[in-house]
Amino acid sequence: MPSPRRGKQLLGPVFLLLLLTFATLPAAVTVREEPVTFPTWRLGPPEAMPVWKVRGGTIYPYPMFDKLTEEKGERSYHGLWLENEYVRALVLPEIGGRLHDAYDKSAGGYHFLQDQRTIKPALVGLAGAWISGGIEWNFPNGHRPSGFRPVDWRVTENPDGSKVVWTGEVERTCGMRWAVGNTCPRAAPGSRPACA
Repeated sequence: MPSPRRGKQLLGPVFLLLLLTFATLPAAVTVREEPVTFPTWRLGPPEAMPVWKVRGGTIYPYPMFDKLTEEKGERSYHGLWLENEYVRALVLPEIGGRLHDAYDKSAGGYHFLQDQRTIKPALVGLAGAWISGGIEWNFPNGHRPSGFRPVDWRVTENPDGSKVVWTGEVERTCGMRWAVGNTCPRAAPGSRPACA
């Protein structure tokens, strides 16, 4: 029977071995759903009757969102935060599924997408409202008619531990489905993967 003293001597090396094992495992990827609040300029109501065509192409059956106001207030949006040890990215499914923000957490940290802290629509999109910053998904044409409207979304996990925030919709002018997967890999020790 081992002595109690021998058991205590083994505890230190076993603890160190467990600590080293967990320290070398790749860091987990997380997806958090939480509201994000931005100062937002409100839009007026959409046109009652959709128009067939505008300067850049067909937008029917989407109505125009082209009534800008000077009314500003705080508004919460449904935020999907995709994160690993090195990067954090924000997807906003309520504003066309855009990749709104991306942040490098290493080396002092910096935003590597334009850090857009306000939502102020301009009349750039095919159906009017559009915002700058981040990355918008253009399908089937640039500044798509639904770019300022909510899209479908879901989160999946790959067998390698990476996670994907999917956004997409059935685009109503052409009846085609599009989807974009924002993927964040599991970070292996010593590597610097980014979300794609």
